[in-house]
Order: sequence, then structure tokens, then C-alpha cells
Amino acid sequence: MRLDNKQKKFGFKFIIYLISIIYVLALIYILLLKNGDAFILANYINQKSFSEKLSYAQLVPFITIKEFIFESPSYLITIKNLLGNIIIFFPLGFLIPSVFLRLNNWKKVFIVVFFSSLLIELIQLITGLGFFDVDDLILNTLGGMIGYYIYKLVTVNVLKIKKK
Repeated sequence: MRLDNKQKKFGFKFIIYLISIIYVLALIYILLLKNGDAFILANYINQKSFSEKLSYAQLVPFITIKEFIFESPSYLITIKNLLGNIIIFFPLGFLIPSVFLRLNNWKKVFIVVFFSSLLIELIQLITGLGFFDVDDLILNTLGGMIGYYIYKLVTVNVLKIKKK
């Protein structure tokens, strides 16, 4: 049995949606639930005041990046933290225009990626499940934009192949 174009398109969309859901769940787990189960986290959250959590926030751009590059005792730690923040948002930049066809230019993708990262940083700040760091916001957004530009390269090349 051969699939027609409509069935192929549906199958492709289904796979993209499934990958997107898995990615978002993995992102939440990695960035917010990495320290244990919800009961332990709920107890931890209630131990600190918001002002105490805010005092740990890093609001000056490039301070953390500079510290990792110039002051880290290990290149492995530097690479893990800096590249990790870029790589973890790379799929978001690729998936946004794949799932939401109207969000197919760099400005729209930038806004969604930036605010997605900001939301995660604010959740970390409010809940105490991490620390707010403006450099994470910068690196996450960079990663999302790299993902978007790779999406553009892939789709342009696929269109060229289809036209041949």
C-alpha cells in the first residue's frame, strides 16, 4: 500500500509534533527537575525567601561567561556549561518554524526563543529550582537562533532538491 502526499504530510507533522512534545518535557526535566522529585523540591522551595533567591540572581551580562572562560579550573566544566546552554535550546529554534508555520522568520523565532528562556529563568528564580542568570538567557537564545538558521538551510536545500 502506497501512501499519498496527504498521508505522508500528516505522518511527517505527527512526528514533528511528537518530537516537540518530547523535547519540551526533556527541557523541563533537565532545567527544572534535575535535583530530584517534586516533594523534595517543594520542601526546598519553601525554605528560602524570594529576596534570598533574588540575591543569587546574576543580572550583569557576560559575567558568568567571562568567569567560565577565564577563571574556571576545568575546560570540561567551561565547555559543559557554555555549550550546554547553547545546545539545549538549539532544537527549539529548529522546531518552532516546523510546528508553527506562521513563526517562520528570524524575528518571530527570536522572540519565542528569548521569552521561552526568560520563562525558564524566572521559574528558576521564583521556585529556587535554579538560579536566574542573564548569561543563560543570552546563550539559550543564541542556541535557538543557530537551530533556526540550520532549519532555514535544511528547508532551502530540500526545496531545491524537490524542484529538480
